[in-house]
Amino acid sequence: MPPLELKEIWAFRIRLQLTDKVRDLTLFNLAIDSKLRGCGLANLRDCVIA
Repeated sequence: MPPLELKEIWAFRIRLQLTDKVRDLTLFNLAIDSKLRGCGLANLRDCVIA
């Protein structure tokens, strides 16, 4: 799967902001900013939720 384009990243961010999903927006921003892959984000998400 090719990496996300900048416009796709901003589209996700806007949608998460509009739906007031603060936790999901935070995890998304963290994943993008730190260049985490899906498995790394899933492991982190499990730690945060637990």
